[in-house]
Amino acid sequence: MLREILIINNYQIILYKKFGKSFSSDKINYLVYLLNDLTYNLDRNILDFLNLIKYRVFYYYNCTLKYMIILITDFTDDLKDVKNCITIFNLKFEEQIEITDDQSIKILNHDNLTKLVLEFFKELSPKIVFIGLGGVGKTTITKLIRAEDIPMQHIPTVVGNIVGIKIGNLTFSGWDLAGQEQFSFTWNKFIKKSDIIIIVIDSSQEISKIKRNRYFVDLIKRESPESKVIAIANKQDLPHKKSPEIIGKLLNVPTFPLIAINEDQRVNMLSYIAEILELSEEIQALIEPMVLRDDLIQLAELTLELTGNLNKVPKIYEQIAILSNELGEKDIAEYFMSKSKSISESINEYVKNLIENKKKSSKDLIELIHPDEKNIDEQNKQINEMSNKIVEIDSEIKELKEKINNAKNKKNSKIILQLNSKLKSLEELKRDLQEKIIELRFNKIQYLIT
Repeated sequence: MLREILIINNYQIILYKKFGKSFSSDKINYLVYLLNDLTYNLDRNILDFLNLIKYRVFYYYNCTLKYMIILITDFTDDLKDVKNCITIFNLKFEEQIEITDDQSIKILNHDNLTKLVLEFFKELSPKIVFIGLGGVGKTTITKLIRAEDIPMQHIPTVVGNIVGIKIGNLTFSGWDLAGQEQFSFTWNKFIKKSDIIIIVIDSSQEISKIKRNRYFVDLIKRESPESKVIAIANKQDLPHKKSPEIIGKLLNVPTFPLIAINEDQRVNMLSYIAEILELSEEIQALIEPMVLRDDLIQLAELTLELTGNLNKVPKIYEQIAILSNELGEKDIAEYFMSKSKSISESINEYVKNLIENKKKSSKDLIELIHPDEKNIDEQNKQINEMSNKIVEIDSEIKELKEKINNAKNKKNSKIILQLNSKLKSLEELKRDLQEKIIELRFNKIQYLIT
C-alpha cells in the first residue's frame, strides 16, 4: 500500500499526501534531508529504494529539473510495479508544472495534481483478501462493503470474485476466495502480496469447526508473512454464537464481531479494515459521510423507482452534493446539486400551475412538501422490523419459486396457479414495506440534516 508521497524541489516540499501511518514527521523530515544530500550533485536521473524498518522508501531524482519524488510503501508492494508506476506518474507530473525564472517548480493546477496522486494510489491499490471455509459469509461481506459504482470483475469460480471497495476517496481491491476444500490448492497463490487478509468465520459453529481456521493462520504465516491478518466473527445474530474474544484466543489473531446481513454494519466493517491498514485519520473520518452518501443515492433511486414521487428527491440530492464535497469529489457534487436545482424548479413550476388552476389547496401542498418528523429512535426500530420482515419474505419467495419450478416439471397447473397467486401477494407485501421504509428513511434523514 502507498502510505505517503512527497515531491521535493530545492529542499522544499511542494506536494505531500498522507494515506496511512508510516514514520513520524520528524523522521520524514530527516529522511527528506538525507535523500536531498544524497542526490543533490548527481548529473543523472535515478530511481532507487531503501528498506527502512517495516516500510520501503522509493525515490526518483530528476537532475535536470532538480526535483525528487519520494514514496513510502509497505513491503507487500511489488518492486517492479512500483517502479513502473513512478515512471508513469513522473511523466504526467511534468505536464502539471512549469519552471519559474529562479528554476523553481510551479504547480499549474492543484486539483488536477490531486487527481493524479489518487490515480497513482489506485494503480498500487491495496489488496484485501477474504478467506474462510464455505458458507461463512465471505461473499455477503464483500456485497456489504463493495462500491457499486466500480465495475465488478468476475473471475473463475475456483478463485472467487474481485470487487472494488472504497474508503473515503480511495479505492481498494477485495478478493473473495472460494472456500470449498477442493479449491484449497489455489489459496496459497492468491493470498501472496496481500495488504490485509481477513479470515471470515461462522461464529455459530462448534468450537471444533472454528479451530479448523487455524489452517488459514498457518498458511498466511508461511506464504504471506508480511500481510496484516484479522478474523471476522460473522453471524453474531445467531444462537450459540461464540464471542470475538473466544475466537481471537483460539486463532491468536485480532477478531471483530459482525452481522454481515445487516446493512447498518457497513461502517463497522470498513472501520475494521481502515484500522488494521492504519489509514490516516483524515481518510478514516470520511467513512461515515461516504456510507451516508451512498445510502442517500440508494434512497433517491428507490424513491423514484417505487413511488415515482419527485418531491423528496431535491433535498436528498442536495445532501448528496454536500457530502460529495466533503469527500473531495467535486464532479459528483456539481452533478447532484445541478439535478437538485433542476428538479426543484420543475416542482415549483408545477406547484405554481396547480395553485393558479385551483386544483390543490395550500394546506395540501404544505403537507406534500414538508412531511411530519417522527421520533428517530422509533423510526430506526420500525425500519429494522420492516427490513427483517423483508428478509423473511425474500426467503419465502425463494422457496415458492423453487416449488413453482417443481410444479412446472410435473406439469401440475392447479398447484402452479395457487403458488403464483401466493407469490404475487408476497411481492406486493414486500413492495409496500419497501415504500414505508423509504418514507421513514426520508423523515429520518430530514431530521438529521435540519
